[in-house]
Amino acid sequence: MITQIFCGNMTGHVVSYELHVFFRCLSAVCCAQMYTAGAMIFMDITGGIYRTVVCTLFEVFWSIGVILLPGVASFFQSWTHLYMAISFPTLLLIYLWRWIPDSPRWMIQRGRVDEAKEILMECIEVNGTKYGLPSDIDQQLKTQAILCMESPPPAGWWSIWKGPRAKRHMICVHLAWSIYIVVYYGMLLNIRSFSRDHLEINTAVAGASEIIGVLVGLYLILHTSRKWLWSGLFNVIAGLIAYLAWIIPPEIKGNNRVALLMLSAMISKSAISSTLALLTTCTTELVSAEKKQICAFSTIVWARIWLLTAPFIGATVIFGQLVPQTAFASLSIVGGVLTALISSPRTIPKQKTTNLPPEIKSGIWTTKTHDEKIRL
Repeated sequence: MITQIFCGNMTGHVVSYELHVFFRCLSAVCCAQMYTAGAMIFMDITGGIYRTVVCTLFEVFWSIGVILLPGVASFFQSWTHLYMAISFPTLLLIYLWRWIPDSPRWMIQRGRVDEAKEILMECIEVNGTKYGLPSDIDQQLKTQAILCMESPPPAGWWSIWKGPRAKRHMICVHLAWSIYIVVYYGMLLNIRSFSRDHLEINTAVAGASEIIGVLVGLYLILHTSRKWLWSGLFNVIAGLIAYLAWIIPPEIKGNNRVALLMLSAMISKSAISSTLALLTTCTTELVSAEKKQICAFSTIVWARIWLLTAPFIGATVIFGQLVPQTAFASLSIVGGVLTALISSPRTIPKQKTTNLPPEIKSGIWTTKTHDEKIRL
């Protein structure tokens, strides 16, 4: 966080373009580290449906930043002041850092049992679940630490390609990641081609569309067993809607034309955001537990490499205002087909409801009433 503040401010103060790019790159590295660390901590301190919801809605805060950025930029006429305005707020995070919990899993893996226990005890106190604390918690943590340090090395990259339907899933999910990450950022950059006079409001609308898409993705994750299929169809339909920008009558001009162009593009942007929510939360469902880490690393790195091509697709605007949108819509349709070919179990299994009393297992009393009867 400290390095990001320094590099962010230097980006706006240096006069050399080469130094500008250098410090901006370092700022991006720091932001990526903060973003990734935050996501990992969220995943480690939550569980069950809460973990799924947190991982999915984590992306919403990026969209909130997109909405706020035009408002911040409207107060400054200088790039120097703008870089300062978006860099200094991290000072607030430095103050809040003392209350940011670390990852207990990371602590245990490095034998720091006492620190991991402190984090878990804080979680128990906040959640009010002291009654569920095992009496041998210290021994369990020590045993877990020993097992982590003696565990075999993590699975290799080739392992994610082995197994039933593994090749099909890995090809589809890697291609889907690369397509949607390019289209997501490319469409955000392409907004300026619609009208620079409406850049602030268009950017805010794009951010709002992303939030809607994430909420749609969360609904699919929580309530459908064919989330990949429905997300793929959503993108195919939205991509076809984006093509409709070509048939907007030339007589429609000014604000009305900008509104119609934004409508055709933002439906597709919502669809893309919904699929990115699925990819972020559910990619690792395609592999076994020991392969989850290398699978997530492989897909994200692959996507980030292809992200470098997004500005070049946007540069095709020199051939026509709607050329970039057509390219992004076509990629979205291809991505939708690839997404529909992926299948994984339901993220949150359905809870079976029954009026029957709980089953009594040997040595385990499921209710207090049964326990009292046995004692009597």
